[in-house]
Order: sequence, then structure tokens, then C-alpha cells
Amino acid sequence: MTADGFAFRVDMRLRPLGDGGPLVGSFAMLSSYYQDQGREWERYAMLKARPVAGDLDAGSELLAGLRPFVYRRYLDFGAIESLRELKAMINREVKRKGMQSNIKLGPGGIREVEFVVQAFQLIRGGRDTELQVTSLKTALNRLPALGLLPQAVVDELLPDYAFFTRCRARPSSA
Repeated sequence: MTADGFAFRVDMRLRPLGDGGPLVGSFAMLSSYYQDQGREWERYAMLKARPVAGDLDAGSELLAGLRPFVYRRYLDFGAIESLRELKAMINREVKRKGMQSNIKLGPGGIREVEFVVQAFQLIRGGRDTELQVTSLKTALNRLPALGLLPQAVVDELLPDYAFFTRCRARPSSA
């Protein structure tokens, strides 16, 4: 908390083992958890994970160790179904909250572009290692060369995504 309100908020329930788990775990504990109990939404969340504070080399080492969890070597049809369920859940929540015109969460918004790219990363990233990047734009630009999306689609999505993120970043005048 600051005098101006929350600087940032962290949902501590989203850690391994939820409320019952430790706030901090060893690399071995985390590796074991994700390999044995990791869920699809955790794979999805880790696509953009990167070290931002503390020992950056150790953070990179941890993420490298978790790469097999995030990017599976073989096509996992269960993961495809889990992605389908995750997308349906997001859509239901957007509808329930009346956020269909939200530039990030509504149909055709930022989240839609992210979901398309990240689905390819999760499904194909284990074999197509060039998709193992945290940058959505980089991953999107690599999809045509892999035959996963036509260049015309990427050429349309990139400027739209950039426009949406610029709109979302601007402070409201209301």
C-alpha cells in the first residue's frame, strides 16, 4: 500500500499448492510440483514469465528448468481440450461481468490475440522451439514461417494488437 493506494497486488492463492503451500519453494520443490501437479492455466501463465528482480540468473535457471512443463515435447490433446475450456471460462466471465466492449477482454480484444498466439506456443512450442519466447509479437511473427498462420493474418493482427495496447495504456480522461 502507498498513500495513493495499491502499487500492485499479488494473489497469493495462485502459488503452487494454493493457500496450503509455502510462500517460497526451492527449485527442486517447484520442479516436482509442476511436473506432477501443474495445471494448464499455470502453463499458460508461465509463457510470459521472466525474472524481474533479485537474482536474475537464478530466475532464468528456474524458468529453464520448468521449460519442459510449459513446452511439452509431444502434442498433448488434453492440453488442447484444457485450452478450449479455459477460453470458454474467460468468455463466460466476460459475459457475466458485461465486459463485451472491454478493449482487453472483450471479443476481438487484446486477450483474443494473446490467446491465439499462446495456444500455438503451448501446443507447438515443445517441438518448434522458436516459439519459446516471452514476447507475443516475436512469437506471432514466427508463426507464418512454421506454417501455423498465414502471413496475411499476422500482418492484420500485429498493428491491431499494437493499437489496442496503446489505447489501453492511455489514461482515461473521464
